Parts: sequence; C-alpha cells; structure tokens
Amino acid sequence: MPPSAPKNSDPPSGPELPEDLEGELAGRDLRGRDLRRLDLRGRDLTGAHLEGARLDGADLRDAGLSSANLSDAKLVEADLSGADLSGADLTRADLRSAILDGATLERAVLHDSVLSAASARNSTWGAAEARQGDWTDLCLSGASLHRVRFHDLDLRRAKLADG
Repeated sequence: MPPSAPKNSDPPSGPELPEDLEGELAGRDLRGRDLRRLDLRGRDLTGAHLEGARLDGADLRDAGLSSANLSDAKLVEADLSGADLSGADLTRADLRSAILDGATLERAVLHDSVLSAASARNSTWGAAEARQGDWTDLCLSGASLHRVRFHDLDLRRAKLADG
C-alpha cells in the first residue's frame, strides 16, 4: 500500500518548484524570474533580489521577505498572508487583488505601487512609506498604520475600518 500524505498539509498550490529553487533562497538573485503560481509558503527570501519577477498567484504565506527587493515585481493575486515584508522595496510592484492579511510591512517602501482590490486586514505598516499609488478598493480593516508616510495615493473606496 502506498504511503499516505501527512494529515493537515495543504496540497501544492501550483506548478512544481524548479530544482534550482529547492535550496536556500535568502539573498538569491531571482531578478526577472517566472515564479508564477509557485508554492513558496514559509520560505526564507530575506534580502532576495526579485526585481521584475513574476509572482502572480504565488503562495507566499508566512514567507520571510524582509529587506527583499520586489521593485517592478508582479504579484497579482499572490497570497502573502502572514508574510514578513519589513524593509522590503515594493516600488512599482503590482499587487492587484493580492492577499496581505496579517502581513508585516514595517519600513516597507511602496512608491507607485498598485494594491487595488487587495486585502491587507490586520496587517502592520509601521513607518512604511508610499507615494502616488493606486490603492482603490484596498481593505485595511484592523491594520496598524502607526507613523506611516502615505502621500498622493488613490484610496477611493478603500476600507480603513470594519463595518
């Protein structure tokens, strides 16, 4: 009889992980890589170079992305629930319809980013900064926005509180 899968484990959310991504990813140069729909749950990508990477639909729940460079990255419909994005550079990142619930974005830079129709419930944004982005329909219910520096953002229909 074949061994059964461990109980309480989610099935992989996308394509199989390429062999070169099975090891250590912290600090790696992954610029411009196609990482769409990959399961990167809980992976340590601290300080990784992900400029221009395609991460649409990727599962990045609880991933460590502190100090990562995600400028110009595409993260449309990516799941970043519980991810640590402290000090990450998300300049011009496309996070349309992404899930950032419970994520930490302290000191993150989000200039010219797109977070339209994204969800960032109960997220932490201490000292984050953003300028000239499209954040229409963004849900920030329960988010901690202490000392943020947000300027010229389009926050039409954004949900800033429960109710």
